Amino acid sequence: MAGPDGRWEPAPGTAVRGTVVLLPGRGEHPGVYARFGRRLASDGYRLLVPATDTAADRHPDTDPLRRRHGSDALPAPDPLDRPGPRTLTGPAAATSGSPASAAVPTTGPATGHGPGTSPAPDPLDALDALDLTGLLAPSGPFVPSGPSGRPAALFAQARAEQPAGGPVVLAGSDLGALLALALAAEVRPDGLLLAGLPGAGLPGSGRPGRAEDELSARTACPVHRGLLAGDPGFRPGALFEPVPAALAGAAAAARPAVPVLAFHGSADPVAPVGALRELAGRLPSVEAVTVADGRHDVFNDAVHRSVAARTVLWLEQLRAGLDLLPSAPPPLLVPLGPPGPDTTG
Repeated sequence: MAGPDGRWEPAPGTAVRGTVVLLPGRGEHPGVYARFGRRLASDGYRLLVPATDTAADRHPDTDPLRRRHGSDALPAPDPLDRPGPRTLTGPAAATSGSPASAAVPTTGPATGHGPGTSPAPDPLDALDALDLTGLLAPSGPFVPSGPSGRPAALFAQARAEQPAGGPVVLAGSDLGALLALALAAEVRPDGLLLAGLPGAGLPGSGRPGRAEDELSARTACPVHRGLLAGDPGFRPGALFEPVPAALAGAAAAARPAVPVLAFHGSADPVAPVGALRELAGRLPSVEAVTVADGRHDVFNDAVHRSVAARTVLWLEQLRAGLDLLPSAPPPLLVPLGPPGPDTTG
């Protein structure tokens, strides 16, 4: 059975300065981001991570995928099953501070095209054709638990809960970063936080022969490696499975105009840095940060404190420049420059 959504809150009585909804990567589950969540929460930011489950955990009468494909031929849940405005129900809606029956529309902006012009490609349409069967096993990156756990619905809930003046950011690591890009047009985040962005069709280095090989590819942090090694919810070998081409294509077609902070480990053996360079070249506002000697899971790597600190600084910039979006927010810390010309005479 699936566990609950991961949720890390600031201390009681502390104002929630902003919210990050983070989509995990291959083989992960919400619990692997506990340390990152505690770091953000200590600075007043809420972290939400959708839970994961298997197709067998879903009820045939309420699952739109079973209705679409038939209960005898059920693919893995589609992260972009978009039945229109979503209604948050159950425990997640009960904690949102809004009525459980309140519908939260999450549709993207309408697009018009004049005569003789072609519509821009819709990354969500590309994902509609993606056959996820067999690709997203338990603890996969986007097989969320129930309606409240679907990334878009969880993001809508986060938006409803966030006090005015605070940014709501969509984040993702590994394949979760690709999904965050593809979902940006629908959920309209105030910013995107990405890590370990894979390339199209990238198979990684092949399935590792030893568990230590995958742990080494993920992180150089001995504490996190030890946690993963003893974690029954972690799915070994998932990191070296191929990147679904349709998902990579949907992310490549995305053109979010919001500020983006993207981390990439310089020693990442799974995803080459070229994918991040391409992203920075096609989007208007990308801060691309290379983590020196960093591995694939930079949120949980040896320099996780520096990555979390840089994330908080960026969130503070977003918060200060929220009224300027989608333009990049101004820096809050500026190096002292050389003195100007002496005008005292």
